[in-house]
Amino acid sequence: MQRLRPEHWVAVIAFLAVANFIVFGGLMVLIARDTEGSPATGAPSNTPAPPTLPHVVAVATGLLGDVKVRLPTATPTWTATATATGTPSPTATATASPSPTATPTQTPSPTPTGTPTATATLTPTLTPTATATRTATPTATPTWPREAVPTPTVSGSPTPTVTPAPVTTPEPVTLGVAGSRHYTDEWGNLVIVCDLRNDSPYLVGKVQVTATLYDEEGNILDRQTVVPLLRWVQPWGQAPAVVVMASGQRWATYALRAAGWTAPAPPGARLFLLGSEAYTDDAGLYHVWGQVRNAGPRAQRYVRAVVTLYDAGGEVVNACLAHTVPEVLAPGATGAFNCAFDFARGAVRHVVQVEAN
Repeated sequence: MQRLRPEHWVAVIAFLAVANFIVFGGLMVLIARDTEGSPATGAPSNTPAPPTLPHVVAVATGLLGDVKVRLPTATPTWTATATATGTPSPTATATASPSPTATPTQTPSPTPTGTPTATATLTPTLTPTATATRTATPTATPTWPREAVPTPTVSGSPTPTVTPAPVTTPEPVTLGVAGSRHYTDEWGNLVIVCDLRNDSPYLVGKVQVTATLYDEEGNILDRQTVVPLLRWVQPWGQAPAVVVMASGQRWATYALRAAGWTAPAPPGARLFLLGSEAYTDDAGLYHVWGQVRNAGPRAQRYVRAVVTLYDAGGEVVNACLAHTVPEVLAPGATGAFNCAFDFARGAVRHVVQVEAN
């Protein structure tokens, strides 16, 4: 059974006091009426005198005093109860707490937070797209500056040639090797560069160059056959050749052999080398750039420009083949060429030879 709280007892006591006052007040009214209605006789009566107002007040005061006396007695009892009741007071307070607790639950304000998150994601996605566009532009730019070399102002002169001896029947001719140089390229291949020499008065064509690799015991490791960079070897002239051998071979020495066939002089093509110059680009490549003019009456297609590098001792260093641009040179037209070398160690001079295709 649930105990009454002290504040409830105060209400009960007040209620009893008021009730006693009403009851005794009513008694006093009734007694007064009876007194007024009784017959007036001179003889004394055995009936007790009715209580006067002071008596009633005294009685009511005594009753109330009894009630007040009992309150202190009950007070310690309810004080102990109040101590136990004080524990549920936080319970009642905690019961009210869920009301504010429900408020944050309904505050799914985090939902609008998702909106700015999506917006921030879209913004960086567009930024790299524009960056990629800018990057592509400079990447393509450095491809062409190597061609933008100043035009040399050198007076034109025809490529030196010697009138070959007439040939009625082609005959085999063995060419000498004026010199050779070897190096390893960036892929690890063995590159052999040789300078062929024609010691005959004939024009020699269909030349083939064979390079053979040997180990320390003289066993053949590899053999490659190539053609020179020039189609024709002029009488008493020279022509370079480049042979590339597979990498990873433990070779000790190599041998070169070149041979061709005598040939009649090809139709005359008047090609003038206007000039050439060497330079090194930002990537460290060695370039030889020059211009060729077609002084003949016919257009020439795919004009060859063969550049041979030499060191201070006159030994071959490297060689390269390039075609003129544009690919067709009309009569009187001028074309440019650019040879790039990945190996040019010790090169101090170069020789350029041009020929019609």
